[in-house]
Amino acid sequence: MHRLADDAGTLTNYCCGTTARQAYERGYKVVVGSDVTATDDQSRQEPELAVLRKGFALVLTAEEITNRLTAATHTPDDEDRTNVA
Repeated sequence: MHRLADDAGTLTNYCCGTTARQAYERGYKVVVGSDVTATDDQSRQEPELAVLRKGFALVLTAEEITNRLTAATHTPDDEDRTNVA
């Protein structure tokens, strides 16, 4: 993950953490992807995620985020429509 963060120009312990904190302070509900972010020093990844988890963001894996979004956009009415011929 370290290389990906360098290429993308964002680091969990700098850009992502700062953005999450500022968004939280402005009243946003923040979600951070734990396995789609990285640092320039791997020893800083988990401590930064722990701080975000404790006070500023919901920290989830990409799969957990996808599952929650899918569940939130699926309603019982959707199912009824697909079964009607």
